[in-house]
Amino acid sequence: MTKVDQARVQGKIYFSGELIFTDSFVSVSSGFGNENTDSLVCRDSSGGLIIPATSFAGVLRRQLEMLYALNEKEQVELAELFGNSDKDGKNEKCSDIVFTDLYPYPTQESETVVQQGVHISREYLSAENKGKYDREIALNERFTFFFYIEKTSGNDERCAKWRDRLASVLQPDNLLFLGGRNSVGNGWGRFGSVYMIDYDFTQPGKLKDFLLRKTNEKDFIRDFMKQGHHLLPAVASDVPGQPRAMIQLDYTVAFQDAFLVNDPDAEPDENESDDDADFNFLTVGGRYTIPGSSIKGVFRHRSEMIAGTIDMTNEMIDDVFGCAGTETKESAGNTPAKKSAIYFSYAFLDGQTPKKKLMNGVSIDRFTGGAAEAALFEFKLLMNATFKGSIIMELSGKTLPYLPFLYLVIRDIREQDLSFGFGRTKGWGRAVSFSYTITHSDLPGEMGMYFQGNDFNLDRLENLHKENVNREVI
Repeated sequence: MTKVDQARVQGKIYFSGELIFTDSFVSVSSGFGNENTDSLVCRDSSGGLIIPATSFAGVLRRQLEMLYALNEKEQVELAELFGNSDKDGKNEKCSDIVFTDLYPYPTQESETVVQQGVHISREYLSAENKGKYDREIALNERFTFFFYIEKTSGNDERCAKWRDRLASVLQPDNLLFLGGRNSVGNGWGRFGSVYMIDYDFTQPGKLKDFLLRKTNEKDFIRDFMKQGHHLLPAVASDVPGQPRAMIQLDYTVAFQDAFLVNDPDAEPDENESDDDADFNFLTVGGRYTIPGSSIKGVFRHRSEMIAGTIDMTNEMIDDVFGCAGTETKESAGNTPAKKSAIYFSYAFLDGQTPKKKLMNGVSIDRFTGGAAEAALFEFKLLMNATFKGSIIMELSGKTLPYLPFLYLVIRDIREQDLSFGFGRTKGWGRAVSFSYTITHSDLPGEMGMYFQGNDFNLDRLENLHKENVNREVI
């Protein structure tokens, strides 16, 4: 077979669909900032909001690697499918799969906000010096995607296999983390309607229709898919529906009396004469919310306290919550960076009409004991608020020992021993109830035994916690 024969195009396998970010936002950084924000989202040449094709392709490739235990031959096939670069130039291979950028759903306008944050010192539990930052996030709920695999005489045999494997990743409701800051609620996407068509150019009639089309290739195939109802085929029973062993905990948390998560960029509400307070509750996209970072901080700090109580090192906590790597002159690379294995969504006000209260405050002069001059300020507080959110945790040999800690933190919340947000010393943000349900992917028996129905198996958790204590103390 000649090289020309090997390069002959025999068809294309097209995929098209939507990625839905319900109760989540997208933060795919362009690497640039401006006078308004440290990190801008990606846009096309006309200023339209996009998710870059490279970001989507990279996540799909990673999902395939995690979903299937690839042997050496399949690793080579995957590299050839997505393209392969080589410094020596001997094994370079152009990609057989072609992605386009993801755009917001046609009926949605591009909308972004700037979200502020601050690095917290874990030692002092306060903001780090010069630790403030901000980033732009996209509020769009739906994005559309389109990509295809080019079939040639050289890759036709393996195309069917990788077509089916991609179909398993793209199944409706499958979870996909995309972009940055996934562990604190950004980029939680789920697939909506997805179409697929294996288009054969060796059939003269189909090739003629394709060549004589009056629209571009993407629109032509998309319309063809929908007219022919080419929905994504169901996954074979022996293929897992989720690429990771994970649990999802959907919760409702209620707060007693006053609660405040401050929004430093809050704009006065024209309909409320008292909305020019110095401290206003955070809203994103017009919705009252607790950012995932605030919830994650509470869970991590209390988990570290529990670990300290049983003389346990923070290594397991770092395996779950992640940590930044550090290097010192004495020991370069002594602390490797770890990616978070637990994800906290934004928690949103649970459909109730916000009950707000304006409260005055004053700074005290520490020398005189009286009010400091020009120190009067106002807080706009939420009263008796209830929020809903989710926690997702990946299970592995390293993270499994954290399950008792997760339950112990929940128990402390229920016993009114934990506060969220601003004004903890004032008694604000005290949670009074925490109800939840647990769902999980298919788990190996070793992992599944720690769950019973939609809840934890407390007897098993108790034994696991005793193992943690014995392992660290004895």
